[in-house]
Amino acid sequence: MATRAGVCWAHVDDTAHGHILAMEKGIPGETYIIAGEPCTFLDAFQLASHITGQRAPTAVSHQIFKALSFLVKPFDSFLPEIYTSEGMLLLGGVTYWGDNRKAKRFLGYNPRPLREGLESTLRHEMSLLGM
Repeated sequence: MATRAGVCWAHVDDTAHGHILAMEKGIPGETYIIAGEPCTFLDAFQLASHITGQRAPTAVSHQIFKALSFLVKPFDSFLPEIYTSEGMLLLGGVTYWGDNRKAKRFLGYNPRPLREGLESTLRHEMSLLGM
């Protein structure tokens, strides 16, 4: 897990509800970002560790992934996409932040906080695993 990469995390139910809101209340031709709270993978895994009591994966510096991206370049055509040069760069620190304020303002979209959604998901998954 890289130290800088991150996405906007949203519970699947909130994302589905946001899409329904966009279909019901959205203006044709307008765009709405149906996204949750921005958070790095490192922070999300640390939060998951706190919730579950399980050890988080070891973080790897984004600089390692950047170096790997150059080393694997000659082998890109043979590697699964995540392990290609571009994949290594993505793992190394790309963020996919989105601003959901427009969806909140015009659609009434209101995703739950990351901690709440993640805790619900992890508890469910742990129960399926008998943990």
